[in-house]
Amino acid sequence: IGIGFSTSTVKLDRLPGWEKSSYGYHGDDGNIFQGNGKGRRYGPKFGTGDTVGCCLDLVSGDVSYFLNTTPLGVAFTALAEQPGTLHPTVG
Repeated sequence: IGIGFSTSTVKLDRLPGWEKSSYGYHGDDGNIFQGNGKGRRYGPKFGTGDTVGCCLDLVSGDVSYFLNTTPLGVAFTALAEQPGTLHPTVG
C-alpha cells in the first residue's frame, strides 16, 4: 500500500509517487517515491494494523508522515505543485 498526495492528472492505477506530480510512502519497503519508480529510504515498513498519517504543510509545501502516532519527519520539501492542487491518495 502507498499513501500520499497527487494532482488530478495522475493515473490512479499505480501507487502514489510512481507518476509525475505524485508523492507517496510505501508500506512494503518503507521507501518514499516522488514522481518516478525510484524510491528513497525513509521509514519502517507498515501494513495491516498500522495507522499512517500524512501532513501537507500548505505554507511550506512540505510533507511529513506519522506511523502509529510516531512522527517520521519531513519526507518531501517545497513541492513543485501548488499545495491546493494536491489530493490525498491511497493505492
